[in-house]
Order: sequence, then structure tokens, then C-alpha cells
Amino acid sequence: MPQIYRELGKAIKRQRKIRKLTQETLADRVGITPQYLSRIERGVVRPTLDLIYEISRVLECSVYVLLPSSLEPQRGFLSEDISYRMNHCTEHQKMLLLSFASWVLSQ
Repeated sequence: MPQIYRELGKAIKRQRKIRKLTQETLADRVGITPQYLSRIERGVVRPTLDLIYEISRVLECSVYVLLPSSLEPQRGFLSEDISYRMNHCTEHQKMLLLSFASWVLSQ
């Protein structure tokens, strides 16, 4: 299988783990079997474009975060990950993170 499918699978797995989803949960939400999702994550099958978009929708990330073909969208991966995590923080946690970020930037 071409390298692009292995990279796609790694990106899907990374996004799934960031969101603390099991293969079973993600597969159920996407409408595929956990076994098929496992094969996608290992890069041994070629998922359809529709399925890739559905996975990105369920993972609440841009499809460009999953596709390794372009370097430009990949640069946004970190900011997208930070944004996702910030949206799931309490106000107190956000204030702590802002203070920490300000401290780091002042160094």
C-alpha cells in the first residue's frame, strides 16, 4: 500500500487518541466496523474520499489535518489541536494556560 495511506491512517489514529475515542466509538459514529477502522489506521485499505470527510467531521478536524499531501495545511495541525483542547477547558484552566503561555513567551 502506498505511503500516503499509512500517513493518513497515522493521522486518523492521532486525532482519535487526542479526542480519547476508542476505535469502536469512532467506527460506530462514522458507520463502519472497528475492524475496518483498524485497517484504515494501519494503512492497509484505501478509504473513499467520502469516508475520509466523514471521519474528519466526526473528529471535528479539517480533512487537511488528515491528508499528508500538502505541507501548508499540516502547519495548522498544532493550532487546530490547541483550539480543540482549549474548547474543552474550564474558564479556570484557560486562565492558567494563558498565564503559562504569557510566561513562556516572555522567556
